[in-house]
Amino acid sequence: MTRATLGSWASAADHWLRQAAASNPITPSKVLERLTADTDAIVRQAAAGNPSMPMAALERLAQDEDDDVRRAVALNPSGPTAALDHLTDDTSILMQTRLAVNPSMTPTALERLGAKASFTVRWLVAQHPLILLESLSNQTNDEPVQI
Repeated sequence: MTRATLGSWASAADHWLRQAAASNPITPSKVLERLTADTDAIVRQAAAGNPSMPMAALERLAQDEDDDVRRAVALNPSGPTAALDHLTDDTSILMQTRLAVNPSMTPTALERLGAKASFTVRWLVAQHPLILLESLSNQTNDEPVQI
């Protein structure tokens, strides 16, 4: 696979080729930037999940109208902290679980997420390597789970 091939795929009429180009980490940055404005949400979602996506583009994608595109940003390990912090306002369990496992989340954002989320999300936040011990003490009021 060459960068030229990926550039060609990014301009293809077939959305599957554009999606493949958007998800490939060797796709040139300028091509990735262009794919963030694709009319097909599946292509934008693939671009949002690409760890090589430029930070400014990820910040724009974090504001995308499509939930799945924003969720892809939430899972991207290269996600900019400001965009990830903004996404903690989303009350969707799907968004919150993705944020809780993202290695780029800051301790402050993890604390905010854990303070208002469901038991499952708090459990994921508690396992995050960057969570602060004092943040965990705020989550000790959960009722025991009956099995």
